[in-house]
Amino acid sequence: MKENLEGNRSLETGTQSEGYPAFHLAGVIPVSGEMDTRDRFLHPTLRPIADNYFPIQHAVINCVNAGCDTIWIVCRQQMVNILKEILGESIMDTRSLNDKRVPIYYIYTRLLDIPRKDFDSWLILHGAVAAFKTAIGISKWFIPNKYYVSLPSGVYDISKLSGLRTTIKSKYNNFLLKSNEISALDGAPLAFSFGVEDFVRARRRINKEGLTTLADAFQDLAEQNFNSIEIGESFDIGTWEGYKCYFRSPLSDKIFRPTKEVIHHF
Repeated sequence: MKENLEGNRSLETGTQSEGYPAFHLAGVIPVSGEMDTRDRFLHPTLRPIADNYFPIQHAVINCVNAGCDTIWIVCRQQMVNILKEILGESIMDTRSLNDKRVPIYYIYTRLLDIPRKDFDSWLILHGAVAAFKTAIGISKWFIPNKYYVSLPSGVYDISKLSGLRTTIKSKYNNFLLKSNEISALDGAPLAFSFGVEDFVRARRRINKEGLTTLADAFQDLAEQNFNSIEIGESFDIGTWEGYKCYFRSPLSDKIFRPTKEVIHHF
């Protein structure tokens, strides 16, 4: 028996049942910060990184390439409609045997939680709880085994991830992307995964110690065994300087919008 995401005691997940994934990897995408009301496309997640291709789409495909079975986007309520317009309610996994579509769920934060809890670490935990509560209402076999965090402000070559699904979906080790030896534990907007016990520790740090950054909230991950891969160059487009550096780099010529079969909205 272990503590689950609601703080209760429950059986561990991970046993396969017909109709449910043997290992449920839930993708969590935090969208923090306020959208400029004068122009809905000024939010960093909606600045184009290629022709008709946005960071939020890149973050979703990051999750798909990693092998996520569901995707949970956590954002302010005012952003839900525009994100749905861009992404729809599912995305195709072209690496699966039957080109399955991965469902996308939208979780919005309450007004009274803004701005007190409008930061990535809390939004990630909020998304994980939503995924857990939704899954447990369907079946205990659908409860996520691990959570994969994809940060929209981080742009890098995500094509390598498709060949790493077995590594990413490890039952025993978490996964950590690195760029020039820097990872999310150093404050970089790079993907990583965590389990239920990691969630409990991160929540305790946020609630009791007032820690808000990803590196602080999930610092215990640094003391654990994890699988990591060097992804090459990456850019933090959450800043204007990072956004400009991205377009000056060769990477900007390698990233493009997927086909309409994958993303058929917008």
